[in-house]
Amino acid sequence: MSGFAIWFEGENINTKCTYDYDVHINLWTNFKSPILDIGIKTKYKPQLKNIKIFIPFEFSNKYKIEDLGSTILKTKNILDAVFNESYSMISENIPKQTRVNNESGEIQFIVYELDKNKDIIISKEYYGTVLTINLEDKKSLVADTEYYFRLRYKDSSLKKLIESRKDYNILNALLTENNFIDFRLNDWRSLSDESLVEHIQDHKINEYCLSKVNFFVMALGQLDIISRTKKSERKLENNTWNEYVDIDDKNVIIAHQWQVKKEIKEKNGQTEIKHPTSFNAYFKLKKQWINFKTIIGYFIIILIMNIISSFIFQGILNCFGR
Repeated sequence: MSGFAIWFEGENINTKCTYDYDVHINLWTNFKSPILDIGIKTKYKPQLKNIKIFIPFEFSNKYKIEDLGSTILKTKNILDAVFNESYSMISENIPKQTRVNNESGEIQFIVYELDKNKDIIISKEYYGTVLTINLEDKKSLVADTEYYFRLRYKDSSLKKLIESRKDYNILNALLTENNFIDFRLNDWRSLSDESLVEHIQDHKINEYCLSKVNFFVMALGQLDIISRTKKSERKLENNTWNEYVDIDDKNVIIAHQWQVKKEIKEKNGQTEIKHPTSFNAYFKLKKQWINFKTIIGYFIIILIMNIISSFIFQGILNCFGR
């Protein structure tokens, strides 16, 4: 399976990790076609021109991409649910920008609403698709300020993420379906084209370093998710998340979380910081259900055998009775 990639392009000043960026990914599997949400939070510097996202599937229709900036700002409930924090929103006097504060009133970041006709460039490259968040000539962006961008990719091509194995033996009373997902981010060996890796290495701003990845898989509650690296899980409040994505109120949706983040250690009086270079999550979604057709078939066979046995037994009795 080819991997995803996120990198930053612009004027490269040095190779030291100076500016961290966080990645938030939600993979919704509880729909006919999966949905992928990608959020990126980072500090803006004038040398930053573009944020690039590589998706290992080709698509040409720009309407497959949605900006979620306005969606997460609909209500405080959605904002708090998405970030799992208690935040407040303050509209800026600048279009497309909303300040997000914590409970103490301190600014945390600014949500930037992207115009997919002006701010997002879609191009078919490297046997996949490159999404460019264009930050060049954005005079409204303020240096040294944390900005948050969030996109949704909704397309049937995401089904390629899932490798399905089904055990539909009609003789089994219990049917099983296993779906395997191998999600990789910035794992250079998994990218589809060596020229893509070369491009990233030659063009990315090395001082922008990955700080944290929060990867959530949303799945129906009746599914078992098996993984050695899963961190936690929680039930979604459907009445809150319905304003973010269309959830069937009859279903129980569980959010399963994986996480990787930078390590900070004190050694010999000095602080050492180790940034993650990639993220991998491999897991299995297991679904089992009763095969009522087989059970009914077995019941009918048993019933027929009992009837035949009764006739045989009655015949034997009649023979001995004579």
